Amino acid sequence: MLKRLKLGIVRNPKKFLVSIFFGITALWALSEPFVTFFSNDINKYWFLALFAIVSIIISFYRIYPKLEVSIPLKNTN
Repeated sequence: MLKRLKLGIVRNPKKFLVSIFFGITALWALSEPFVTFFSNDINKYWFLALFAIVSIIISFYRIYPKLEVSIPLKNTN
């Protein structure tokens, strides 16, 4: 499994990094209003680590090589 993750990162490094960036951005945009209104804590940016972890997991999922590829051919029986 780790070999396949490494292969996916080597084949798609840009897609991997873009996935991490957009994952953090999307999670931040969804949760920032709630944290701002409902948190009185001075150190309220602890959730950035959680965003980074979730974004890395999503990017691993997006770059993981597929086991099978199906190509439908038209006009064949």
